[in-house]
Amino acid sequence: MTERKDNNEMRERTDVRYPWWSYVKGLLMQYGWALAGKPHILTDDQMDAICRAIDAAMELPNGAQIMRIASLVLIKKTHTIAGAAMTIPVCEDTAKLWHRNFIRAVARELGLSETAEVRRGGAILPTSTENL
Repeated sequence: MTERKDNNEMRERTDVRYPWWSYVKGLLMQYGWALAGKPHILTDDQMDAICRAIDAAMELPNGAQIMRIASLVLIKKTHTIAGAAMTIPVCEDTAKLWHRNFIRAVARELGLSETAEVRRGGAILPTSTENL
């Protein structure tokens, strides 16, 4: 898919952003603050949804690595995806996939998106196990 810029140049569209994307990332940052004992604005339902997504991720064979990426990039905000990938170590593309899928999983747990699908091949938290 391509889109046209004002200066008539074409650029490749690499991702689709959902209206809830930044909201979920902000909640994950707030979750980090809550873990550190700092003031936060999370409700109990939001905390529970994030904890359910974390628990589901940790049940996967690569769950510890997925949560390490999520922790460094989304919760603590100390690394970029590339930097977090180097600390694991894991391929940057895999780290990006885990990052996207974890955000989508939290969104599903929050009830923001029933259609937030994850991709196979390193995908986490499938909506069903039928295709696995």
